[in-house]
Amino acid sequence: MDLCTRDVLVMKFLKGVKLVDAIKAHFAAIAESRNQTLEQLIEEHKGETHTEFEMDTAARWMRLRNVTANAGRTIYNWTAGFFTASLEYTTTSTSSTMPGAIGQRRDGSGGSV
Repeated sequence: MDLCTRDVLVMKFLKGVKLVDAIKAHFAAIAESRNQTLEQLIEEHKGETHTEFEMDTAARWMRLRNVTANAGRTIYNWTAGFFTASLEYTTTSTSSTMPGAIGQRRDGSGGSV
């Protein structure tokens, strides 16, 4: 903490993938599943802005979709899965948060991530 002052915060370097690279890889996978390039997906969603309510609603729908998609797997894993191989859980993703994740801040002010 010797290097920290009221105006300067010194942080430790963490090895790994940069956040921006991980986000781009995530959306590249979404683009590939839609038979698009990442650039095409970004262009398709360019200029979109979403309110915080819309983002929260989309997140709730995704959680609900994940719960319902995995309900049968959970029952199986907690019963027969104890004696046999467990089933893998699935997760769903959507590109509805594209503007907030790549190239545009959530408040619509532009800038980059």
